[in-house]
Amino acid sequence: MEYSPNRLMCSVRMPCYVLVTEELARGWMSLAGAMGGHTVVAKLLLRFGTEEQKGRYLPRMATGEIRAAMALTEPGGVSDLQAMRTTARRDAEGCVVNGVKTWITNARRAQLIALLCKTDPAASPSHRGMSILLVEHGRGLTVSRDLPKLGYKGVESCELSFEEPRSGRCRARRDRRRGLRAHDGGP
Repeated sequence: MEYSPNRLMCSVRMPCYVLVTEELARGWMSLAGAMGGHTVVAKLLLRFGTEEQKGRYLPRMATGEIRAAMALTEPGGVSDLQAMRTTARRDAEGCVVNGVKTWITNARRAQLIALLCKTDPAASPSHRGMSILLVEHGRGLTVSRDLPKLGYKGVESCELSFEEPRSGRCRARRDRRRGLRAHDGGP
C-alpha cells in the first residue's frame, strides 16, 4: 500500500465510523477501545502531519504493522490536561521528553505514541504551551507497569515513563489567538 499526498487513503464519514465502533464494542469492547486510540492518531497525522510523517506511518498503520496510542493523562492529574507536568525541550538532536503518563490504552503494544506535553511551561493560558509529539518505543521510554482494572481487560492500560528519550524534530505550529493548532514534530 502506498501513501499518496494527493489522495486520502480512506475517507470515512464520522457517522459511519461511530456506527462501526458501536458494533465492534457490542461484540468486543476491548477491540473498539484499541481501535479508538489508533484511529485518533491516524486522524491527527492526516490533518496535521507532515508529508514525511504521513508517508512513514499511515500505510503501516492501515495494515496493522504499526499500532498507535495517545498519551494524555498523568498520575494525580485526573483529566485536567492543563495541569500536566510532562515536558519536552529542544536540544541539538531534536526534542528531549521527561515525565510520566498513566492509563494509556495500547501503550505496551504500540510502536507509535502521540504524546501530549508542555513545550512552553510558562505559557498563559497553559494550553498555548502544549504540543503533541510522535514518540517511538526506544531508549528512555519505559512501560513501567500494566494497571489493574475491574473490567475492560482485553486491552492493556499502562503507565509510561519518559526519561529523556529523543523525538526527532521538535517543532509545533501555534496560532497566538487559538493556542496549539497542530504538531510538526516526530521521528
